Amino acid sequence: MSEHRKSGKVNMIDVNQLSETDRDLIIAYTNAMRDIDTLAILAKPTTRVGSSAKKKIWKRFTGQADKPMADSFRALNQLRQSADIELRELADKAITDSGAGSELRRLGKQIKLL
Repeated sequence: MSEHRKSGKVNMIDVNQLSETDRDLIIAYTNAMRDIDTLAILAKPTTRVGSSAKKKIWKRFTGQADKPMADSFRALNQLRQSADIELRELADKAITDSGAGSELRRLGKQIKLL
């Protein structure tokens, strides 16, 4: 079972009861968000850089992050059409609420452990 801590609401989404399609979409979302996190870490300079270097870093980051961002939104939009009501609601919230996005990532980790 998982818990949506930010709102204090307990989600009773059992990953074993989700359809294979829903599980695949959650994994796709989790992987895309992992890729964005990795790109953000790699793009962070370890030393002081000037404004022109910052612009180059930002331009490269946004170019590389386009695909994972699109993939994450595509997965969220498809999850918003899930047969599971709680999963639909969680996907709706994940678009604007980072806590719900974190909850989806926790579900993804649970699915990967199955």
